[in-house]
Amino acid sequence: MKTTLSSPEDKLLLSRAEDCFMFAADHYTPKFLGFLDLHQQAVLRTLPAMSDVTLHFFGGYPDSERVMAGFFPPYSEPEEGEYPIHPLTLNFRREASVSHRDVLGALMHLSITRESVGDILVEPGRCVIFLKEPAVKLAKNELSKVGREGVKLEDGFSLPLPELHQFEEKEGTVSSMRLDCVVALSLNLSREKAVGLITGGLVNLNFLPCEDKDRTVEAGDQLSLRGYGRYQIDSIGGTTRKGRTFIRIKKFI
Repeated sequence: MKTTLSSPEDKLLLSRAEDCFMFAADHYTPKFLGFLDLHQQAVLRTLPAMSDVTLHFFGGYPDSERVMAGFFPPYSEPEEGEYPIHPLTLNFRREASVSHRDVLGALMHLSITRESVGDILVEPGRCVIFLKEPAVKLAKNELSKVGREGVKLEDGFSLPLPELHQFEEKEGTVSSMRLDCVVALSLNLSREKAVGLITGGLVNLNFLPCEDKDRTVEAGDQLSLRGYGRYQIDSIGGTTRKGRTFIRIKKFI
């Protein structure tokens, strides 16, 4: 798999992570970085282990998408309670039209940085957000509206949490589980056009660049296709009489 981590943002992130490794090793104190998106998490996972420091990810609840990276010193077990993450619940009218973008925009308007904001989970009448501790006080003091909708804040959250994503499902068959075949099925394109997207650097496999059209794709893998969205290989089934493989794909919407 051809993976290129040459962007200035990736290099800066790796440098910051190396500093966190060294801090945890030298001071025997956990160090935290983030919140990080899925690409940033994949970049950090390319780093080799350093000085017996444990790299652990957590975003405030199981299966979080945006997470913080925790660097825990030697002989120390990662403790999720040590992460400087604070959840808040925003309550509003059930009939109000409040979206993820609306909530994020309201937080940005308060000069809260994207790195200080974890997942934003929205459902009718409620939104649960995860913030770094320095941003919590600002949100609690200043966030009274999202767009034109008044909101009331409270600490913590109740279960079940709102769903982070919705999906469209698609089923089909491929001649093999090569990346070009799976991209072609996902987008209803010819193999030739799928290869063009891959070699043109428009395809990320599991959030890292991949220009290898022959790369094998497995169940659970995710594809980010620039201009087309994000897809996950939900399951791989049996084969047809002609040897084609059944797969189910989820598109994030």
